Amino acid sequence: MSNHEIENEPIFIFAASWRTGSTLLQRVLNASENVFVYGEPGFISNARMLFERNEDYLQKVSWNRENNKTDKQGQWIPIFNPPVENLYKAFQCYFTSLYNLSSIGIEENKKWGFKEVRDNAYEDSKFLKKIFPKAKFLFLIRNPFDMYISLKGQDAIFNNFKDDKPLYPVEVWNRNVSFFLDHTKINEVGGLVIKYEDLVDNKTSQETLDNIVEYLDIEYNEKMLSELSMKAGQTTVKNPLTKDEVEKIFEIIKENNKELNYTISDDKIKKSKWFS
Repeated sequence: MSNHEIENEPIFIFAASWRTGSTLLQRVLNASENVFVYGEPGFISNARMLFERNEDYLQKVSWNRENNKTDKQGQWIPIFNPPVENLYKAFQCYFTSLYNLSSIGIEENKKWGFKEVRDNAYEDSKFLKKIFPKAKFLFLIRNPFDMYISLKGQDAIFNNFKDDKPLYPVEVWNRNVSFFLDHTKINEVGGLVIKYEDLVDNKTSQETLDNIVEYLDIEYNEKMLSELSMKAGQTTVKNPLTKDEVEKIFEIIKENNKELNYTISDDKIKKSKWFS
């Protein structure tokens, strides 16, 4: 495979929400020695909106380009613009230049990619698929109760939400998971949905890795499993959830949870008279 082909076949990880295992999956893929996945860009939605505005405009003014050719010297062509296909190439160039691996000292025969943990996973992945038709997408789901417990233990992240919208991360999880569970939408981008629990469970981790490797068309490496083995075990419960949090999370996820059947164990719930 040529460097140009590799360059135009990136790998994108979209996690349902924060503390869902995207960093672990990133490390696992990087251990394959066929891939280098960067961290979260945080600007994909902004890039998408810029692209959409340009795409809409260039499509609207295409008539002027077709009817006012450059060889018609002296004619009125104030809004003569390039074809919309140039926009796709321009954004390809932007991403491949920004995420060029040789610029950070990595050999060029690796696939590049990045992980993203934000709202709007459906819209952003469709945008990236339009730019890179051969891109591969991994969509990661985790038990929202474990996700939220883990998030509450990370002040640097949780402080961004706790005062105004403490359950916003669960709402993001629910919106993104609605997309992950919609087979029609997933087929639009050709993505693979992964459960975090399947990734870290000793009974299912090898099969899950095999599915990922096959989907991404990369070579399996024992180092990938080693990365997972360091994550064995359950979430440490430093901040058990309250009755109110549990009830609100169940309410937010109720439609998606009809398919996923996520629950929370008693040891992860704050002890109170309610549970006595």
